[in-house]
Amino acid sequence: GGGWGVGDGSAELESLDFDPVNNAHWVDSCRREHRTLRGFQHTLTRSKVVYRWVLTILIGVGVALSAQAMQALISIVSGARNSVLQSLKDASHPPSRIFLFYALYNLALAATGAVLTAYLEPTAAADGIAEIKAYLNGSHARNVFGLRTVLVRFLGSVLSVGSGLVCGPEGPMIHIGASIASGVTRADKLYSCLRLPPSVLASFHNDRDRREFICAGAGAGMAAAFGAPVGGVLFALEEAA
Repeated sequence: GGGWGVGDGSAELESLDFDPVNNAHWVDSCRREHRTLRGFQHTLTRSKVVYRWVLTILIGVGVALSAQAMQALISIVSGARNSVLQSLKDASHPPSRIFLFYALYNLALAATGAVLTAYLEPTAAADGIAEIKAYLNGSHARNVFGLRTVLVRFLGSVLSVGSGLVCGPEGPMIHIGASIASGVTRADKLYSCLRLPPSVLASFHNDRDRREFICAGAGAGMAAAFGAPVGGVLFALEEAA
């Protein structure tokens, strides 16, 4: 799709080309091509449906593992703080010292997450749901689904939730699920390891199919974050289907 620049003229935002083409000349051209390559296209379409399910399952597994890893890290960070607080209390330390440790520990976690976001990847700020909705409606911003954005958002969520801030991992988990789906649609090395046919996989390298996978990843992220698979399906139906 065509991009338009913001500020310095670089393409900060990009329009997506996922609308079906209903031009009469295009439809007639596709019909003639279909008659010529009918057998090949039938095989390709059938294979594409199968591998669409394979990639969707990979996305679901990846999102579930990410959610489990995030919850495990949050439990480790919170458990370490609570164990030290309990030991300080058992040792009869004054309440002021106990509170000082509690405040400094949480401040260090929150400050680390803020520094990572502010200086390493500012795109990872907030929960990312607005960016997902913008993408599903046809606008794509740079680095929204990048690897560094995902890592910073993942670590920032662990640190912020572990520090005791009034927030949760649900919103970032939805964005992480969408980012995993975006990565799966472009992971050519993964395709070669799984020995998937390049002719079929190349057909997924378009905005329309990528949008569907990202919507599925966002739904999987919601299901993993809230423990609500039906809610994830409803989210996908509401936003894209």
